[in-house]
Formats: sequence, structure tokens, C-alpha cells
Amino acid sequence: MPKQLIKGNEAVIKGALLAGCEAFFGYPITPASEITEAAA
Repeated sequence: MPKQLIKGNEAVIKGALLAGCEAFFGYPITPASEITEAAA
């Protein structure tokens, strides 16, 4: 996989998906809004 420069919240969701996460439960508030958006 090539290296990428990404934001921390984006790294969290990408890592969760690569680890096999199948569900995400969260409340869309700052600073976690990007995670909720990406998980949708």
C-alpha cells in the first residue's frame, strides 16, 4: 500500500475498516463529525 498523508480522523476510520469493523455508533459532533461522515 502506498503511503498517504491524511488527517487523524480519516486515519481512525480507515484503520477501523482495515481491521474489519462492521458497525459504527457515534454522535455527529465536532471533532468526531468527520469520522461519522466517513463511516456512513
